[in-house]
Amino acid sequence: NVVELDEAALVLTDAAEVRKVVVPWLPPDKTFKPISVRAQGLPYDLTIDQFITHADPSYSFIPAAKEDTVGKPARPAVKLKLEGGPMNIVQEFWLWTGDPSFQMVSMGPARLAIIKPDGAPLQPVAGRTDLTVVVPDSDSPEDTAALKLLAHASDGTASDFDVRGNENPPLVFTPKNWKGNIRITVLEYVPNASVLTTYRPARIQYGQGAPTAAIHVIAGRGGPGSETWLGLGDRAVMHLPAEKGGAGGAREVNLGYLPKRVVLPFTVKLDRFRVERYQGTIDPSSYSSLVTVTQGTQTEQTLISMNEPLTAQGITLYQASYEDAQPRPTVSILSVNRDPGRLWKYLGSILLVSGSILLFASKYRRAKPAPASTGVSA
Repeated sequence: NVVELDEAALVLTDAAEVRKVVVPWLPPDKTFKPISVRAQGLPYDLTIDQFITHADPSYSFIPAAKEDTVGKPARPAVKLKLEGGPMNIVQEFWLWTGDPSFQMVSMGPARLAIIKPDGAPLQPVAGRTDLTVVVPDSDSPEDTAALKLLAHASDGTASDFDVRGNENPPLVFTPKNWKGNIRITVLEYVPNASVLTTYRPARIQYGQGAPTAAIHVIAGRGGPGSETWLGLGDRAVMHLPAEKGGAGGAREVNLGYLPKRVVLPFTVKLDRFRVERYQGTIDPSSYSSLVTVTQGTQTEQTLISMNEPLTAQGITLYQASYEDAQPRPTVSILSVNRDPGRLWKYLGSILLVSGSILLFASKYRRAKPAPASTGVSA
């Protein structure tokens, strides 16, 4: 029952209320003019100084307190580099125990994961190569030597690398029987790390494959700890210091770069999505969504297809697209249209057409010659 619009805004929440500053969308070739939050009439010394139309995120991990300021706990993080293999790859990446999306990385037939000592390492699977990084329970950087790497080759051969007593990072480990003599280097270990996300212009700036936008927000004149990047849908927390001569003290502000949302007067539940394809091909000929619409206590099941939209309470839902996957599509995409002035548009069109007909009819009547009179001679 919630629709996201293309319009996005910086949403600011503190102990008093929720406020927002609209961030206008700009194409990639246009220059963004910084937006002062205070100039919008809000009591925050914040500035949106950068806007990237289509942005790719870049992650790094920095030492932090046990509980960081952006709503996520500080947890151990390890930076690894893989080198070698049949394709002679060189790739660096982070593993972090603080978020499931960073706890395991898949690279072709290889899986790499990070766990605490009480966690379960990756289980050997025939034909796969696995590496599990076990981080110590201690929060001390001196315990880097307690790192342990557990590896399994595609043929089931196990090997491990216990870093105790070895040198500090970088540490090099060559798992047994990995194809291409893969070398794994431990570049960095941060016992209490928080994620730092930055954004840069994406390689794809046009078309459906282009990612969403991102903004950069600074407090005061900026600097470490007083600036943050926000991709569309991201949230963060900023601590604003007390202003000189100001009545209030320091304050904590929750930031969110979020699309504008509209709540519908009814709910829609997807029961079944169906795709029909041209015979002998994988090209779709039509697709439809069987949905259940609930309005108050009334429930009705109806079909939304490419040529049959659903209209309820002045709102029309069209079958716009879908996200394909194997073995079946996973997402049905509906577009939502509300046009309260449609009746006036139709009325205006009727008046315009009627006026055109009357105009041509009146000209035709004036241009039509009078019938010639016939005389009778005696």
